[in-house]
Amino acid sequence: RPVVPDHPQELEIFLSGRGADAVAGKCRTVATLDKSRAASLCKGRNDFILFEPLDKCVQQGRRIVIVTSLGGGRELKDAQAYLASSLARWLSEQKVDGAGRPYGETKDEDPTLRKHFTREQIMAILSFGEKE
Repeated sequence: RPVVPDHPQELEIFLSGRGADAVAGKCRTVATLDKSRAASLCKGRNDFILFEPLDKCVQQGRRIVIVTSLGGGRELKDAQAYLASSLARWLSEQKVDGAGRPYGETKDEDPTLRKHFTREQIMAILSFGEKE
């Protein structure tokens, strides 16, 4: 089983959708966003793997993860939005070396911001995404 690496906190994580309160309540580095705020942040955006319109996904009650740089606060200026299941799939993949061989660690970076998640954040996203 691959190791989930840990890093100092570089990102703020917000969850929206069914089960968000339960997952965020277990993690001090994960918070929730209400449906209307999540919908406004997701407007005009598509998921990075499934290309589904995220604003429609929010309206359908699907699980969404919003990621922003640490210190971005509630303005969420550089916020990225993902379907929880897509980001969980991304984070569960193993990193590979220059020759393309996996080396026993899961991915640990936001695919867009290229900043690291903490282990606690990764575990929360994996839990939230697998329930979708």
